[in-house]
Parts: sequence; C-alpha cells; structure tokens
Amino acid sequence: MKQEDLVVCAFRYSLGRCSYVVSEMIDHILENWEEICPAYKKLIKSEIKDALERDNCGMKQDCESWSKCLKAIEKAEE
Repeated sequence: MKQEDLVVCAFRYSLGRCSYVVSEMIDHILENWEEICPAYKKLIKSEIKDALERDNCGMKQDCESWSKCLKAIEKAEE
C-alpha cells in the first residue's frame, strides 16, 4: 500500500469521528497538501463537503474543524 493510500484511509476513518484523530488528520492534510496527488485532493475536498452538508462530521467542534480545513484547502488552491 502506498503512503497516499494510507492517508486516504486515515482521512476516511477520521471524518465523522469524535476524537483527537480529527485534529491530527487535519494537521497532516494541511501540512502535506502539496504532496497529495490531484485525484486524492479532489476526493478529500468532495468528502469533506459532503460530510459538512449532511452534518456528519462528528461533534460540533469537529464540524467546525473540518470546515476550517476545507477553507484552508480552497485558499491554498487559489
């Protein structure tokens, strides 16, 4: 399994959790955004948006964190 595949697995595990893993995953995504392949960038953005729209990102503070993550990603891509 490639490193990027592990990142996506960890991302999918953490999205919707009520755990410290949320902040750890967000930090990892943002710190390594430039190294993530375009297909996985698209997937991550899409799944965060979908989870936010469905209010399925964990507790309130987790949803706020994912929302900030999405905004940071979008800003990085400007």
